[in-house]
Amino acid sequence: QPFFPKFLQLITKSKQGGRDFYDVFINQKYRKPKSEIKWENNLNLNVDNSWWKKQNILFFKITNDIQLRWFNYRIIHRILATNTFLCKIGITNTNLCSFCKLYPETLCHLFWECEFVENIWENALIWFKEQFGIDISLNKVDVLLGKYYKYYNIFNLIICIIKKHIYRSRSKKCKPSFERVKEEIVYYFHCEKHIYKKNGDVESFNKRWNLIMF
Repeated sequence: QPFFPKFLQLITKSKQGGRDFYDVFINQKYRKPKSEIKWENNLNLNVDNSWWKKQNILFFKITNDIQLRWFNYRIIHRILATNTFLCKIGITNTNLCSFCKLYPETLCHLFWECEFVENIWENALIWFKEQFGIDISLNKVDVLLGKYYKYYNIFNLIICIIKKHIYRSRSKKCKPSFERVKEEIVYYFHCEKHIYKKNGDVESFNKRWNLIMF
């Protein structure tokens, strides 16, 4: 007998319509997604559901770029492929990091712990301070899941761009390059500037990027 989800059964049999649907949804017990449980264990997080709700929409607020949104969605929900996962399902024959070849390639290692990636973040912080006079700090949670900045929210976008560069480098089987990272950030800046200018909204662009101008 084919599987027939209970919600579809309700739709076909319901006589009260919306009331029946409401009763079903309101009585559903909340189940924390496995991805959130794993992140909490991996990162030693002690957060509530409201924190996760904010993180799940953070990257939708900071950019309209569909590719960046989808990229960060896959990280938060732990569905971005790494060698650890690919080795488990038999697609690769090693679970080691694509860059250092020393440790299992998990999301935490790939975007934060690998020595080649550490250099990228260190250089980024130095660049922010020397080029723009902005002294900020980053930790593993900030990089992997994002952080709500009161004044520096543009840095979530920049962190996204850097992570995308790291993952693209992995896919191309080459080491991440901070010089290339800077080029990609500047390119993204000018692309957004063109779009905002075309839409007659330069003021919003300047407000968005006011801390970092090229």
